[in-house]
Amino acid sequence: MTLSQHVARFRKRRACAQPLPTDVAPYTSSTFFKAKESGVKNKARRWNHRFSIESARHESSPLKSASRSKQTKLISLGTARPTPEYYPWTSIHLESLDVPLNGTSAAGQSAMSCTKGEAAYDFSVAMNYGYSAGSPQLLRFVTEHVEMIHNPPYDDWETCLTCGTTSALEIAFRMFCNSGDTVLVEQSTYPGTIAAMRGQGLGTLGIKMDAFGLVPSDLEQKLGAWDCAAGPKPFVLYMIPTGQNPTGTTQSAARRRQIYHIAEKHDLYIIEDDPYYFLQMGSDCSESRGIPQLDDYMAQLPPSYLSLDVSGRVLRMDTASKILAPGLRCGWVTGSSQVVDKFIAYSETSVLSPSGPSQVMMHKLLDQSTTVSSRGWPPCRGNIAQGGTRRSERLRDFSSPRGRAAGTCPSRECSCGWWSTSGQIARSFIARGPNRTIWNAV
Repeated sequence: MTLSQHVARFRKRRACAQPLPTDVAPYTSSTFFKAKESGVKNKARRWNHRFSIESARHESSPLKSASRSKQTKLISLGTARPTPEYYPWTSIHLESLDVPLNGTSAAGQSAMSCTKGEAAYDFSVAMNYGYSAGSPQLLRFVTEHVEMIHNPPYDDWETCLTCGTTSALEIAFRMFCNSGDTVLVEQSTYPGTIAAMRGQGLGTLGIKMDAFGLVPSDLEQKLGAWDCAAGPKPFVLYMIPTGQNPTGTTQSAARRRQIYHIAEKHDLYIIEDDPYYFLQMGSDCSESRGIPQLDDYMAQLPPSYLSLDVSGRVLRMDTASKILAPGLRCGWVTGSSQVVDKFIAYSETSVLSPSGPSQVMMHKLLDQSTTVSSRGWPPCRGNIAQGGTRRSERLRDFSSPRGRAAGTCPSRECSCGWWSTSGQIARSFIARGPNRTIWNAV
């Protein structure tokens, strides 16, 4: 299905749907916005046997559960919500680039605003306490986006907003791991994730990597040879499958299927941390390419683990940090309804919900100003990828001709890579200071 066909389908669905709720912190669920495919897909497995001891007893906040009541005349007195008339702000005004800068042409600007009393998204509602799954306005867009890009092959999937992947990972490890457990990880992985695991008393078991990411045979060997005397057999597999940090490797479609097959065999639960998924470059990072056509751009995206998941054993994490701005502290997770419900229950008693102004900014940019991603989402990502291509080229052009440095350049994702230099060259980099041509390439 082409992008225009997806957009037409979403528009038709919205036209037939009930209006979005406009009250403060309304109960909302991505099931409200998904395609109705009852009986077409199987249900996800249940994961009670994989929840941690803490998670098994962690339930939704009673105050938040009360907000799910559909009694229109019910007024909740339990959450101590302040009255909006005393908020010191009445509106927010935003200016965004019509077409993000691509290095060769200027961009126009579009003005957007959100005001107190606005019918589409009341600013006073955005500034109040929010529901942990997210605002209906942004959650609808994200649900449609997940359906369009990944289309999970089981029926009862859901998505909810997060306060970024760092927060989401901390919650996910609490949901599935007990102190002393071991988590399966790529041999080289993001240090921040390791720190989060150690803070919860978790160990790690590194799986070998090659030029195409995690090696399935090593995963199989380590699982098959696990000695239960060393502790419970690991079942949580954490991966960054696209533009892996720090190696820059990307798993092929065939490799992802191999790894998923092993996960099915050993009943693993996969945490798919994929912040670089949408930053696709050309097949050769030395070749400058223009912004791809939208359908071509979507076609070159690798299959996510979520798109391969037939049993609901994947919790996929997306973030606005690499594709919009990290200061938004906003992202989303997608998994089975059971797992996402548990994730929301944790959010209710910790981070609560992403910032209201951040949700307004994302909604205005991605949905309201571009009509369900008809031009905004993929072009923005194509531009970022193109910019990353240019920076990779600069670094390689600087280093390679005279053998000043050696390294690997990601083949499709403008994310991470390995580079090494002699001590003399490294010192010369530092002596030159923050030269934009060099340091922006790194």
